[in-house]
Amino acid sequence: WQREILRIVRKVSQYFYPQKQTQVMNEGWATFWHYTILNHLYDEGKVTERFMLEFLHSHTNVVFQPPYNSPWYSGINPYALGFAMFQDIKRICQSPTEEDKYWFPDI
Repeated sequence: WQREILRIVRKVSQYFYPQKQTQVMNEGWATFWHYTILNHLYDEGKVTERFMLEFLHSHTNVVFQPPYNSPWYSGINPYALGFAMFQDIKRICQSPTEEDKYWFPDI
């Protein structure tokens, strides 16, 4: 019976693993574009400073990743990981460092 429980847990874990990867990409893409578009609107004067401060407060809470030894740590934040990934991709494409050019010569 113990092997059966282990088999079931493994099967369920295998089902959810790709969903976690998809969540990181989806939530990261959404937070990246939310941040990018609102900053662009602010730069054009379309939204107020008060609005931006409220947005940045909310955005910061969404992408906050507590350290692993924090009492609030409950695993990797998919919003934080995805947002950081897309920020890195943007940085690599717009102003690559020598290290970026070494690791990603085709970009």
